Amino acid sequence: MTHLKSQQGHHPRPPPTEHRHCTVSTIAYNQLSVCSSTIRKTFHPTERTELTEACNRVGNNKAPGLDGIPNIVFKTAIKAAPRLFLGVYDICLKEGTFPLKWKQQ
Repeated sequence: MTHLKSQQGHHPRPPPTEHRHCTVSTIAYNQLSVCSSTIRKTFHPTERTELTEACNRVGNNKAPGLDGIPNIVFKTAIKAAPRLFLGVYDICLKEGTFPLKWKQQ
């Protein structure tokens, strides 16, 4: 509680003068554009071993996400058609965009 009380007086700093005429969404968009262009320049295709290792780290008995699909189904599908999943992941990484549904928890 003491820690929270000490932060009550903390206020965010105003944006730098060069950004004061911009909206928050414009600033965020510009920062995302820089990030995605950096990703495109440094993009390396996902290796099958990376996909396999990530797949192995996911627990079989964990509760499914919002889609209701159990992890074991994803793991089975990835093992059956890894190139399909690698292609989707690589496009997302290369373009710097991901489906909004993937970001929901």
